[in-house]
Amino acid sequence: MKKASLSKLEELHGKIANVLCELIEEEEEVMELQEIDGQLEQQSTGKMRKCVSPAMMAQAVNFVHKNGVVADLEGNKDMKRLNETLKAKQKHSRMGDGKIAAMEDYK
Repeated sequence: MKKASLSKLEELHGKIANVLCELIEEEEEVMELQEIDGQLEQQSTGKMRKCVSPAMMAQAVNFVHKNGVVADLEGNKDMKRLNETLKAKQKHSRMGDGKIAAMEDYK
């Protein structure tokens, strides 16, 4: 079997990146169950949410990581927000500091 050319690999790389971006940006309408005339029916809440699966997010993270992409936490508002959200979540965690929680497993 003949090896793919560099241009074909670059094209494939771009297509994979585009598909991952589309999947991550896809949204779905948030529905809720409401009782109407004694029957449960799905009704729109008027809100939208991202519908990417955790597995697909993991694939996107892996793709970015394997391509050597690193983020500047200070220069990127989204990464800064994520970092602050994770720190706040860690503060309110039952286990507190993640390093301490990890060490608990080895006692």
